[in-house]
Amino acid sequence: MAAAQGNLFAEHNLTTEAEQAYRIASEIFPGCPEAAFGLSEVLARTGRSEEARRILDEFEKNNPAMRDAANASREALFPKFTSPAKR
Repeated sequence: MAAAQGNLFAEHNLTTEAEQAYRIASEIFPGCPEAAFGLSEVLARTGRSEEARRILDEFEKNNPAMRDAANASREALFPKFTSPAKR
């Protein structure tokens, strides 16, 4: 529910509140892709691209089964992204 609240805040451009909700969602359930991807999107939108990349990298490291989803999120946020495995 915290990630859903983050989505609602993000949809209404309440980025501070969205960031806070996504971080809470990640604390409640660290494996929540919606929280990690939503947070990275908010961070990228607010000019914090490096932090957004770190969030995705950490999420992928801790949830290797979600590698494809993390890469898809990176590619959506950072179109010129090349996954480390493809470099």
